[in-house]
Amino acid sequence: MEEFVLYLARLDLRKTTIGHHLKNLKRLQRGTFPLTKLSVDRLILGLKERSLSSSYCNDIVCTVRHYARYKHLPKSLQKYPMLRDHHSPEKATLSSEEISLFLGLKPVKTSLLSPFS
Repeated sequence: MEEFVLYLARLDLRKTTIGHHLKNLKRLQRGTFPLTKLSVDRLILGLKERSLSSSYCNDIVCTVRHYARYKHLPKSLQKYPMLRDHHSPEKATLSSEEISLFLGLKPVKTSLLSPFS
């Protein structure tokens, strides 16, 4: 564990960031070791099934990537993909009546130089 801390320190990471990676690594060691693409896939799937945020899962992924580089594990772990947030923008549809009212609005004078005067 100390050597991993030194590896992270050489990357010029903050102490708090190193602390987060150590905490994540301890979680990984409890049920995911040895690290393989399949074991990480299962872990991330389990986290998502428990409705944990993509941000939390990506923290774990960052730790997996760092640890994989440190231990010279397969490239599939060193470049494990981050999760995307799938937030759809709110959409609204106007009714025909609302569209007619909107199109019937007269321009508002905003200044003396307004092209709508």
